Amino acid sequence: MRGLKLVVAAGLAAVTVACGAQNTPGAAPAAGPDAGVAPAADVNILVVGMDTRPGIEGSRPDTIAVVHVPKSGDSAAVVSLPRDLEVNADGFGRTRLNAVYPLALAAEKRKAPNLPQLQQVQKAQEDFVAVVQKVTGVRIDHYAQADMQGFVAMTKLVGGVSVCLNAAQHDPMSGANFPAGAQKVQGDTALAFVRQRHNLPNGDLDRIRRQQVFLAGLIDTVASSGTLSSPVKVRALLGAVRKYVVLDQRWDLISFANQVRDLTSYDVRIGTVPITGTTALGWLTADPAKVKSFIHGYFAPKPAGHGDSRTKPRTPGSIAPVCVN
Repeated sequence: MRGLKLVVAAGLAAVTVACGAQNTPGAAPAAGPDAGVAPAADVNILVVGMDTRPGIEGSRPDTIAVVHVPKSGDSAAVVSLPRDLEVNADGFGRTRLNAVYPLALAAEKRKAPNLPQLQQVQKAQEDFVAVVQKVTGVRIDHYAQADMQGFVAMTKLVGGVSVCLNAAQHDPMSGANFPAGAQKVQGDTALAFVRQRHNLPNGDLDRIRRQQVFLAGLIDTVASSGTLSSPVKVRALLGAVRKYVVLDQRWDLISFANQVRDLTSYDVRIGTVPITGTTALGWLTADPAKVKSFIHGYFAPKPAGHGDSRTKPRTPGSIAPVCVN
């Protein structure tokens, strides 16, 4: 049962990070070790949320993060990559990070028009993984993509998550309509909370920060609410994970669950790559060497219990949410 609970928790985390996702046909590319083999090393997971628009060429990664879990499983680190980050992608030149996937998919359709759509999508995903590996300097072992409706369903199943805003927000594009201060969100309101980027002081960077504090709050909520102690709730959550979260075919979730069985939000570090400026096109810029250095430092082994800025252990669910823009 403990392994099953962690599979559910892993699915919840994937859905939270990839909160903007829409349905994607089929499974993501296999990138990791053969199924059934216990983890022999650290694991790096690319989590992607797709903003699907009419026509397959309109599908773009809307949320991108790399999750690092060491072999010991006693800590984890999540690094967000802004979707508007300027990158130099092999074969496509300088472009935004989230443009790589649609460019790769269009190239696959031109190169092999008779290839089944699922295989074209998988090849484009593989090209996207390759670019992320180049940008971060780390090996990607697994790929996870979540569904927007799964996010809505799962936040309802756990009874919502406590959040806090520095100022009242109203944004018709995302559906955000929130007062200032502490509040609980779930379902469509939770989705609006993590998707809003317009009318925020720092745009997508503020949205990334919202997603990060929401993820920490969700982990605390699940740990403190008794959700994973209820077989009925566990089965409901696992069903939602299976329905809405797309994982690569060779990922052995039971081994992964055993690897992270003692992990709590206190042991999870969440950050964003350092940004240096903005181009005339509105793309975010970063020093490639400093990005790699930041990520390698962030993923370096840390003592257990040093997952976030809180300096002493606390009972899950007992800490007030961090206020954000």
